[in-house]
Amino acid sequence: MMFILFILSFLTTFLLTFTLLGVLIITCSCFRYFDLKKIIAFSSILHLNLVLVSCLSFNSCGLLSGIFISLSHSFSSIALFLLAGLLINKTYSRYIDSIFMLDLILRAILVLFLLANLNVPGSINFIGEILSLISIISIALYYYY
Repeated sequence: MMFILFILSFLTTFLLTFTLLGVLIITCSCFRYFDLKKIIAFSSILHLNLVLVSCLSFNSCGLLSGIFISLSHSFSSIALFLLAGLLINKTYSRYIDSIFMLDLILRAILVLFLLANLNVPGSINFIGEILSLISIISIALYYYY
């Protein structure tokens, strides 16, 4: 029984390290893309990695964080893909700089959902990210102290 717990602890540590490394790599790689659909897709991968890290903390804060991030990402991702489709239909371009060719209302809505996807304070995604940070810190304190 002790051997199984040791293996599960090792696998959890390996998976946490791997997903946190994935979060860092995906965050850095998002800065080099100008295609709006690629940015939305990379943010989906990033949010799924954060949900996995939060749920692997095995505490209530991590599970609540996973629920918040999943719900908020589903709303913002659906809206962003819808608005990206409108952007493509109106401007025939997928680049983020073609946002300036839209009218003011669509541009404001697109920027609002982009900010919600980027965890601006006041969004549900921001609360999920804070809870995820708390659960990651609790994991670090558990394994290192």
